[in-house]
Amino acid sequence: MDSKITRTFFTLAALVVAAQAHAIPQLRLTTSSGASVIVTDGGANDSSAIDGLVLFAGALGDWNINVTTGVSRPVLGSELLPMLDLNSFNMTSSNGTAGSITLELTDTSFAAQPNGAHYGAAIGGTAAGSVSFRTFFDAANQAFGQGLELTSATYGSGAFSGTGWNEISAANPFSLTLLVTLTHDGRPYQASSFDAAVQVPEPASLLLVSFGLLGLGFAMHRRRAFTKVRN
Repeated sequence: MDSKITRTFFTLAALVVAAQAHAIPQLRLTTSSGASVIVTDGGANDSSAIDGLVLFAGALGDWNINVTTGVSRPVLGSELLPMLDLNSFNMTSSNGTAGSITLELTDTSFAAQPNGAHYGAAIGGTAAGSVSFRTFFDAANQAFGQGLELTSATYGSGAFSGTGWNEISAANPFSLTLLVTLTHDGRPYQASSFDAAVQVPEPASLLLVSFGLLGLGFAMHRRRAFTKVRN
């Protein structure tokens, strides 16, 4: 009997490790002029050596400064407690070209959830133009999948913040995606920054606490990233 229990334990452990190994967070940045880059955790364009934290720092089209960080497990959350955080600073160039940039963070293979699982999303920051914030659940477990829109909101220029809630059921592993679009009107050196997150809160108060801590932590991380870019 003990040997059967032991075999079962190691089989389950192997399945968990395998599932985690195939779950790799990715960033995708796309401009309205057609420039695009995908950054995979641990890949060639990832400026972070931390597993679960993917960082892009560089120019893309008319957006000459982009410092974008995506965070997922094992740094943040787990298979059973999905949590994603997308933090970015973006500046358009001196030529005054109007346009937009879309920033996406995705991760796959989150564990199935019971019916009526509560999902919360939040965003805050400062915009030079307009901001669109959307979150997606994808039952097909595809990276950047948009099977079901969980939350959606838009904001104007200046300081902004907002939260959204939804309920889903997931009988199989699924993916989550955060999508933020920034639009500038063409004035020189316009800059926007934000911190967006989504998670399965239990209880709900943990969501607000987590977002507050994330905002503080990634403000410090962004400051260090800027120091590296400037150097």
